Amino acid sequence: MQDTIDFLIHALIFATVGISAVMVLSLFFKFLPRIGRTPASVTLQEAGDLFGRDRRYDLLLSSGQSIENVAFHGMVTTDDHDQWPLRGLAAFHRTDGGRVFVRLDAVRVFQERISADD
Repeated sequence: MQDTIDFLIHALIFATVGISAVMVLSLFFKFLPRIGRTPASVTLQEAGDLFGRDRRYDLLLSSGQSIENVAFHGMVTTDDHDQWPLRGLAAFHRTDGGRVFVRLDAVRVFQERISADD
């Protein structure tokens, strides 16, 4: 009888140590990505000579929708190397002052307008 009780006590101690180890490791791996990482900053980057500030554009998207008479404002970039949802967006200004964000892979054609009055 004493051997059975000793076995159950040892089994209980072993199970408790095993469960505690799994809990500690799961917490460690849960918080490991957060250690030593700074949050990514989001900036609006210039596109250089490709787009001009005073130029207006018409965009044709892959879905068939067209966005007309918009001015390029910048491109959304992040410091993070992960696949951030807003990475790869371009920001355009409408004539009424609002902004339009378009995924770059959704633009099929963009063409420059000759004048903003068109």
